[in-house]
Amino acid sequence: MKNQKSQFLKEFKSEHPNRYKNDEKKEHYILWLEQKLLEKNTQLEKERKLEIKEYTIKKMKTFDIPIFPAKFTIFLNKDFDYLEEKYDCEIKSSWEAVTCKVRKFHNHYIVGFKSNNRSLVAHEIVHLVNFIYRDLGIELDRYNDENQAYLTAWFFEKIDNFMNEYK
Repeated sequence: MKNQKSQFLKEFKSEHPNRYKNDEKKEHYILWLEQKLLEKNTQLEKERKLEIKEYTIKKMKTFDIPIFPAKFTIFLNKDFDYLEEKYDCEIKSSWEAVTCKVRKFHNHYIVGFKSNNRSLVAHEIVHLVNFIYRDLGIELDRYNDENQAYLTAWFFEKIDNFMNEYK
């Protein structure tokens, strides 16, 4: 970082020798540029860490949801740090499973598990179906719930197959 800063200042002085006659303005501009450089380096470091995590996490799969204009991603890992960083999900560390709507993407949902515990699957599917229905403006109907039952079964099949793949 220090090397980058000195290189940057040398280039700035050589390219703009008379740009700022007032030393105070020049110093202010240099400080502003240093801040921008620091912000850029911080962002690049975060992206690099995410790329490394993305490379090491292999237990993740995304599906298009049939009939509905939406996607869902199944995630299995010992912690949810990656989900919080990549998808901006709010997750408590004590949770063993989570379902969340990805804020950056339209109609994309995450179902994450810390272990291969099947008892959590049905619980998370209820959240998932409710998210989708709510976001698409579909009313749950207790007297005509065939669509909901088919969607629940489809999610269960995908998650169960995924869990079997990563026993």
